[in-house]
Amino acid sequence: MRKSGSLTENPIEYTLLGLLYRSPHYGYELYQSLRLKSGLGLIWTVKQAQLYSILAKFESKGILSVAIDRSGGIVRKMYGLLPKGRQIFLDWVKSPSPRREFRLEFLAKLYFIRLYFPRSEIRLIGAQIGLCDAWLSEMRDRATVADPSAIDFIVYRYRISQLESMLGWLKECEEGSSPVGIGARGARRDG
Repeated sequence: MRKSGSLTENPIEYTLLGLLYRSPHYGYELYQSLRLKSGLGLIWTVKQAQLYSILAKFESKGILSVAIDRSGGIVRKMYGLLPKGRQIFLDWVKSPSPRREFRLEFLAKLYFIRLYFPRSEIRLIGAQIGLCDAWLSEMRDRATVADPSAIDFIVYRYRISQLESMLGWLKECEEGSSPVGIGARGARRDG
């Protein structure tokens, strides 16, 4: 569960903020970037109507600015992050993911950390490892007191194997991270 006062229960919304972090985009550009079979497109899929609904919600909450572009005889909206939206994104991207959201959310965070804040990558992975260790410890404690013939024991063993796998993958990520990091197209940056 997210902290009270968080933006949403839907991590795709934070991902849209991340796409707008460096520069404004048209809604259709955002949609196209999530349709690619690489990068964020491997992590998220979103229907065009859902995307525009989220953008309208953000506009009404003062998270996005909207500029109308009438060039070329077509009316299009250009979306940009307002300071409130930038801060929401920064708070989200630099914090570890909750267990229920780990599978998709952490990959999106890793994408943006590598792109915008490579020097923070090791810190994010380390924080996620710490959480994963705590989750694993909790499941092991529960399995220890569970009746081995009960379904509870089987469920805990299943969760333990998932968490061990997550932890192993996170440690591989940590070992493969550069202390300086390289963002998209090899450009070194942090901000």
